[in-house]
Amino acid sequence: MENNLIKVENAFNAMKYLALFYLFTLEVIHKDVLMKAMARIAILFNVLLVVSCTDSPQQADATFEPYQRTATYTSNASPVVLVDESHHNFLTINNRFKPFAQVLLSDGVTVDSNKVSFSQQALKNVDILVIANALDKKRSNWQPPFNQALTNDEVSVVIEWVRNGGSLFLIADHAPFPKVIESLATALGFTFTNGHVKATLFSKATGTLISHEVTYAHENTKQDDNSSANANANSNSEANPEAKTPNHVELPVFMQESQNGAFTSVLNSQLHVKEVIQVKTFGGAAFLPPEGATSLLTLGPRTVSIEPEVPFEITSSTRRRAIEGWSQGALLKLGKGRVAVFSEGMMFSSQIDTRTGDKHGMRSVGAEQNERFLFNIIHWLAG
Repeated sequence: MENNLIKVENAFNAMKYLALFYLFTLEVIHKDVLMKAMARIAILFNVLLVVSCTDSPQQADATFEPYQRTATYTSNASPVVLVDESHHNFLTINNRFKPFAQVLLSDGVTVDSNKVSFSQQALKNVDILVIANALDKKRSNWQPPFNQALTNDEVSVVIEWVRNGGSLFLIADHAPFPKVIESLATALGFTFTNGHVKATLFSKATGTLISHEVTYAHENTKQDDNSSANANANSNSEANPEAKTPNHVELPVFMQESQNGAFTSVLNSQLHVKEVIQVKTFGGAAFLPPEGATSLLTLGPRTVSIEPEVPFEITSSTRRRAIEGWSQGALLKLGKGRVAVFSEGMMFSSQIDTRTGDKHGMRSVGAEQNERFLFNIIHWLAG
């Protein structure tokens, strides 16, 4: 999706400059004329944007293979992970979230899908419940209203199950996903934006990725030792957030290049450490975690949430708010159970744009350690 948005941005900029050149050529640069011309271009841009984001060209990367590793778990001592597919989920283990399941399976985890409403019986033998991008109904568009994906009874069941020792992995991406899972998020104490945030590179060098047990490897890895070699991306440039002139173009922030060129990565072949020092997200939303939670991924200065009333229908007047200090990933202990909340989903998958062949997710530049980060989160949830 991110790649499509960047291409739409380029098309929009090309149309904008072409229109300006045309107006200058005709010597009719008058404020009213210019404003009308730009308004028409903005309307066309929004049409292109909505089309690019609703035709869902992203599919699971069929060539994805997890890094080679010695599995942590064995068949007779394996945590059971149940991935929800009963709430019109956008991410499922047989489609866009298949690489997520592949990573877990490679570590000896038992993975299954849930097809029924949440109940104590449905969760009876489950160690970790994954709810990823649930929706209120099967949708062909992003038009409001957006109702709750879970019933009040289901929310109560999940909360009680966690308090009694279950572990929940909740993912709610960009709008409208936070809105439809709001009842569960609120019950857990999390406050989400219902908007769009730019792709972001989190690192320990900038203090946006914290030191925690989930940022250290717990397995005997082979191939993925080299993932750390690429994970030193831009640590020097990001240490000076003022080094790059801000982008002042009134475009959706999630379409702009990450601050300080975070979409590029610099190889450092001498860096071979088990520690996770860098994680990349691909847009999504943001949230404020409750007291007692630990934010793993904390958004830095000048980060903005763009919050249209209709997802992706963005204009210069669309609400924007600063969200420095908000989170895109946090952990919480609740009663006897544990909760991991993230506001971006592609970071834990690998998808391919069927129209361009471009890959996004765990095999993207800058996301080399996302896979290790994922199964460390699973280890933490498994207790």
